[in-house]
Amino acid sequence: MNIHVIIPARSGSKRFPNKNIATFLGKPLFTHAINFALKLNFASKIIFTSDSEKYAKIIKKKKILFHPRSNFASMDTSMEEDILFDLKKFYRKNNIKYPDSILWLRPTHPLRCLSSFKKAYNIHRKRKKTVMIVHKTESRLFTSRNGLIYPINTQMKKKSMIRGQDCKPLFKIFSGEFFKFPTIYSKNFLGKKRYFVIAPNETDHDIDKKNDLKNLEIVIRKNYSTYKKFIHLN
Repeated sequence: MNIHVIIPARSGSKRFPNKNIATFLGKPLFTHAINFALKLNFASKIIFTSDSEKYAKIIKKKKILFHPRSNFASMDTSMEEDILFDLKKFYRKNNIKYPDSILWLRPTHPLRCLSSFKKAYNIHRKRKKTVMIVHKTESRLFTSRNGLIYPINTQMKKKSMIRGQDCKPLFKIFSGEFFKFPTIYSKNFLGKKRYFVIAPNETDHDIDKKNDLKNLEIVIRKNYSTYKKFIHLN
């Protein structure tokens, strides 16, 4: 199976300026995703996609391809499907054969479990469907309407409160997804059937604000032996 690992790192970020290049454990944040990708023996190609020439210079010594994004795929409102559409043009321009599948790795999720991704890859290879690496999350959640809150969990619609262990878990994504390469532009490129692999809780960290990085570094330094196998510095 021909799988391309795609690492998207746009330079613009309003809530956390220069987030993707912020230093984490002594290295730019997006390099953690690159280092992890280089450990995946099933990856046919690793492609770093960005609108920043500064980022491109940082990855120059890495054995990966650089995809210079068009303006269309670099706006605040650009979505994954726009980047995939832009990549398709990049493949054609450089005579690169379309991959069978994509593994999407967000650089804002620096801690990853290698065995979880290998398990997900094996499921994807067998099923030929989307496989998402997920984390369990609190299911006693609420939404709001007209100044009031309402439970999302149907179990809480008849009770004021339930124990966490009595709830069916919810799941969230950040870590990565395997999916078939879309040959046409589609907002629903992940398809209807989506399998999943639950990653360890220790890898459940998504960097959204500057304090997220600082707090995660503090936690890691205090519990390094626990987090060591999820850190990818080289």
